[in-house]
Amino acid sequence: MQSPSTEPVRENMQERIEQFAGQVVTDLAAAMAAVMTNLGHKLGLYQAMAESGPIHSEELARCTATDARSVREWLNGQVAGGYVLFDSKTNQYLLPPEHAFVLANPDSPAFLPPAFDVAASLWHDEDRILTAFRSRDLAGTNTIAGSSPERRLFSAMATGRI
Repeated sequence: MQSPSTEPVRENMQERIEQFAGQVVTDLAAAMAAVMTNLGHKLGLYQAMAESGPIHSEELARCTATDARSVREWLNGQVAGGYVLFDSKTNQYLLPPEHAFVLANPDSPAFLPPAFDVAASLWHDEDRILTAFRSRDLAGTNTIAGSSPERRLFSAMATGRI
């Protein structure tokens, strides 16, 4: 009696490894994009785009007192990520209204930029979080990063609500 071939198992394993590696790369890309999203919020780029309608990169840089080349590179990344539209005929960029609702309207129930500060605080305080996990003392993490969203997140973790 012959033993079953292991070749299909290896191919299946290789396929699963590649699929999972792709997921990890997607997560890494999302983390990098999140930094750019947070910068767009903090520099007022989304707000200026929401107020202006279609805009040239130089004009956006001028009205936000930012570097024109950096803004152009940021805009191109935003286009690649699907956050901003680009009209190649006019060389103008546009933040669609539904994106502005999420990225540039602090009164919107869907306004998400402050959540990026929570994510950033996790990287900023990574060493303290590592210590807390190792010591099982998550209660001390409620002072990490100082701002109220982070305090609420870590307080929820410490009390088991997350």
